[in-house]
Amino acid sequence: MHDELITLHCAPTRISDYVSHWRTGLNRLASAGHPFDHADSLRHFAKHLPYGSTFDIIRESILFSLSTARTADELPLFESIVKRVMNVELNRAYFQPSRTRHLNSDPTPTPTSNATKDNTTTSSTSSTAPASQPRPPRSNFQKPGGGQESGFTDRNKPLARAYVVDAEVDSANDGGAVSSEQLPSSPGVIDEDSPSSFAALGTTLYVPSTSALSANNNVFFDLYRTGVISTAFSLVSEPSPICLSSISSLFNSILDSGCTHHIIKDHSYFWTYHTSQAIPVKTANCGVLETLAKGDIKVRLQCGTQSIVLVLRDCLHAPSAPINLLSVGAMQERRMRIHFNEDATIVHFPLDHPLLAGLSFRATVLHRLSFLQCDFITPNPPITDGSEVAFPAFPVVEQTPELWHRRLGHLGLDATRAVLTKGYATGVDWSGAIDFTDRCVACLIGKHPQQPYPHHRNRASAVCELLHMDTCGPFPVLTPHKKSFFWAILDDKSNFGHVTLLSAKSDVFDTYWKVEALWEAKSGNRVVAVHMDGAKELCLGRLENHLTSRGVVMQVTAPYAHSQNGKIERYIRTIEDGLQTLLADSGLSMTFWGDAALTTNYLRNRVPTSTLPDNITPYEEMECTKPNLSHLRVWGCQCFVAVPSELRAKSGPRRFEAIFVGYEDNRIGWRVRDLNGKYHFSRNVIFNELVPG
Repeated sequence: MHDELITLHCAPTRISDYVSHWRTGLNRLASAGHPFDHADSLRHFAKHLPYGSTFDIIRESILFSLSTARTADELPLFESIVKRVMNVELNRAYFQPSRTRHLNSDPTPTPTSNATKDNTTTSSTSSTAPASQPRPPRSNFQKPGGGQESGFTDRNKPLARAYVVDAEVDSANDGGAVSSEQLPSSPGVIDEDSPSSFAALGTTLYVPSTSALSANNNVFFDLYRTGVISTAFSLVSEPSPICLSSISSLFNSILDSGCTHHIIKDHSYFWTYHTSQAIPVKTANCGVLETLAKGDIKVRLQCGTQSIVLVLRDCLHAPSAPINLLSVGAMQERRMRIHFNEDATIVHFPLDHPLLAGLSFRATVLHRLSFLQCDFITPNPPITDGSEVAFPAFPVVEQTPELWHRRLGHLGLDATRAVLTKGYATGVDWSGAIDFTDRCVACLIGKHPQQPYPHHRNRASAVCELLHMDTCGPFPVLTPHKKSFFWAILDDKSNFGHVTLLSAKSDVFDTYWKVEALWEAKSGNRVVAVHMDGAKELCLGRLENHLTSRGVVMQVTAPYAHSQNGKIERYIRTIEDGLQTLLADSGLSMTFWGDAALTTNYLRNRVPTSTLPDNITPYEEMECTKPNLSHLRVWGCQCFVAVPSELRAKSGPRRFEAIFVGYEDNRIGWRVRDLNGKYHFSRNVIFNELVPG
């Protein structure tokens, strides 16, 4: 009996016999106590089902359930599979095109004839009593008490019109119904006893008039369902046009077989963002969907108990798109298989993938569209193109090498190229060639080429082992805080520097001990030696007493031997060149020299230097982490600062105009100076980098 079942094949017209044999055989095997594998039985039952679109879907779902089930309890029940198969068979029999009806006749039921063994009926030729549709026995679809088991509608109630084979009536028939005997035997008419492959599709079949059939053998098949849809014994009204906003809380994406690229509407989902690769997208209504950039996104999928992060490459950013569109073609290029079913769309991962083979995820089908609720992973911090689009009054700044050269404080061309193309810092994403087309006039004004000071000594092996310090000034113009000097200190190992503005050189000690305590806490090392020139404010007074009391070696150069103090001298010159360049680029007055000096020091700690290995910056050497440059802006540009609600007057302005003047360590935000000369620090600033302050 077992061997007979597993070798039994099912003919397309013998579904009921096939199911009956399997039911009887399994009952006999169970009664006899014969051991049999439930999963193996389901596999053979599905394997020998007829081939066709509907049975292929059932077969695929059974095999998928068998491949994903981990225990016997997760296997589908045999009776549930049989019920699905019989529903398809009854649906095919119910909608079998066995007769024709007048296009405008009412579906008034007439008594059926049971003269033949196969329950077929004879069509009436009366125009007032058109032939009724065949229906299964009452016991097959209606329970006692009125319950409807398989979805049939009671004929005593008004029945919506289902679409069956219709015939156009020639005017000679005076509007009468045409019976099956009146139609000529033409290949265009589908025979009553032949199985219809269209019956389970719920589509409309159209048979031309008798005169038309005599002229040609065409059969018209409408793939679009109109009016009333009849599938699986349920009559469903034609869906109304879908409104995407009404289901936005349930789904955020659609599988689209017409897209060549994935289209994403939310900018925060992008992990890479290339504005230069944006391309316009032609739409089905002959319009154009504008895109802003191309990049990669990440989506977290839940396949059973396994969480998978799917990376979608070359996605287009289209803010005006009504919903996210995932390209079916792009998925198929990655050898993913997509099965479009009536109630769900199943996306299978490649069978040859070492980790994802056999896994899949489902999309919900609504109004003929496959919807997904995708869990998009957003980067932290978000990837931006460097422009603040929240203030649309200014044009979007194009990302160019020259712009980043200015953002980095007019860093050298080779060093700027290294920042953009190598892994010195995060927050910078550049693709393509880097070509500096124009010479920077500000660099010509602020920088003068000079060979570096030669040195013949060994570098320090640890942070704080050797420090260099010196003062610079006085400057001819005081800062708004009455500062005329700046003091610089540099760590020999990391090349990490610190700059402080001073009113007098005698204030060096008040700043030195703070920097000394901070660097020792960060590195865990004690200061061993300090290299300096013979200035009295450095080697005498309170600073001398402090250094000697802590056992710090004071390396004092010979009088006027500036080359012996070459490292800090060169660093101070770098700060001076940088501040002059920033002032020349921004067009600001010399009263801003102090802010320019602090900004130059801040930037130099975060960019490459020839004294360190590749991919290492002074900031990383001191802080043990790579710097983030996403917050950098063109120094001295125009900006607009938000006024806190606690300080804003009733109906007062929400922002005030200011000048961007720098950054602060260990704080998130920017230093600005308003038009009245007052300094502020804020994290809510909108920049106009193309206009100087």
